[in-house]
Amino acid sequence: MNFTEVTFYYHYKYTNPGDSILITGNILEFGFWKPEKGMELKTNSKLFPIWKVKVFLPSSIKIQYKYVIKKANGNFNWETTGTWNNRNLTISEEESQVVFDNFSLFFNVSTQGIKLLLENGHSLSEGKTPLIYNIYYDYNFDIKNVIDIFLKLGVDINEKDDGNTALLTSLSYQPQPNLIEFLLEKGADPNLPNKTEIPLVYCLKYTSYYYPINEILKLLLIYGANVTLDCFPLVFNSNDLDRLKLFLNFCNYQFIQKVLDQIKIDNLEMKMLIPRFNQINQDLHFLLNEGKIISDFFIKDKNGNEYHLHKSILRSRNVIFQQFENFFKENETEDIQDFLEWIYSGNVNNSDILFGNASKLIEGIPNKKCFYQKCYRKGIVHDLKKLYSNQETNCVILTEKNEEIKVHKEILFARSKSFREIISSFNQKEEIQIKLDKSNHKTIENLIKFIYTDKIDFSNLSEIFYDLEELIDHFELSPNNLLEYHLITFKRINQKFWYKKD
Repeated sequence: MNFTEVTFYYHYKYTNPGDSILITGNILEFGFWKPEKGMELKTNSKLFPIWKVKVFLPSSIKIQYKYVIKKANGNFNWETTGTWNNRNLTISEEESQVVFDNFSLFFNVSTQGIKLLLENGHSLSEGKTPLIYNIYYDYNFDIKNVIDIFLKLGVDINEKDDGNTALLTSLSYQPQPNLIEFLLEKGADPNLPNKTEIPLVYCLKYTSYYYPINEILKLLLIYGANVTLDCFPLVFNSNDLDRLKLFLNFCNYQFIQKVLDQIKIDNLEMKMLIPRFNQINQDLHFLLNEGKIISDFFIKDKNGNEYHLHKSILRSRNVIFQQFENFFKENETEDIQDFLEWIYSGNVNNSDILFGNASKLIEGIPNKKCFYQKCYRKGIVHDLKKLYSNQETNCVILTEKNEEIKVHKEILFARSKSFREIISSFNQKEEIQIKLDKSNHKTIENLIKFIYTDKIDFSNLSEIFYDLEELIDHFELSPNNLLEYHLITFKRINQKFWYKKD
């Protein structure tokens, strides 16, 4: 007679100190249904809540068995298996056999249990990927630890299930921001479509308002989700200004123009806000193309093309100057243009070049999250705020009583037509002093702060409101300027204090 070595694994975590687990059944080795003569399973601190026993049984026979918990007081508690049936097993003809009992994921199998199953070739899927299956059915145990186990064992975080469902979109029904962020950090693709809809659209369409939708959308965006035109009708239908601002922070000015041209907008406040929101990026892009007259230096690429650049802008974007020249010598013209487009306007045409050679030129971008946070309006405004408080300036504005406001000529040149004309009239080597001696110092300060940061201080706006309106006209700030939007709003509510962070 041939024998097979059978290993029984039983998953059970509801025991107390002094309890033990046995197998009893219709064969001699299992005590002929007498639990006190059954075969005892063992566990330890590393294996628990998995219990294990190895036994040699005759090959090819059919057996019936059950697990019994022997309590510390000597009582026996029999397991219940479905409709009180015994467990049935046909012993293999092979030399060894492994049996997993009570490992159903519907009953919160442990991380040890999942690891054991995967190591023994089980898919745990039933048509779904292991990750999607677990996220669907197991809410209470340490899912992050389980995901780590899956990934170490080679499970693809971006694998789709039989219904063409992607992992991130599968979370839309019961989204957990901390879990979504964890998956994104582990490499989940924020642009992988669920059938035909990308995660952003899927979230906007199907996530219940009971969940923190904007928080989830923000996570997808900062990890590189692509904003498409399909997103905006859903954003407009929400009538949520904060949601609109969130999306606009991640759109370049060319895309915003497409939104205005192609999508009907019924909400008047949203319609007023959109064209003004990305103006700062457009203004700095103008500096890249037209700012040769005030550039600090120029550099050539390997094809002889010249690029006239501005140190203050490069510093604000954390460019490492020591490696700058080599980058221009080693890379193609198109890649260099994409890099400068990103530096000056936040626009991303080719993220591959930015994650490749160009990443060596930028401090503080260890991962995709950091990179996308520096993109578009959000990144530009954040970096210009640092420049606003930087003392390495190259231009002075003199207000009434000869009080000085130190500024950067590049920023004034980019953001105001009148400042542009004044600065262009100076010799490039001259110290630039702009006299505004008839203007209130506080008003000019407010204007300059806005030019750098796209923010306005409403705490003293009632005192300087009309002066500020006059300055906007005088200095011909960009026609769609966000400052004008702030002032219109302020005026509309009768000049009462109004301020809300975007």
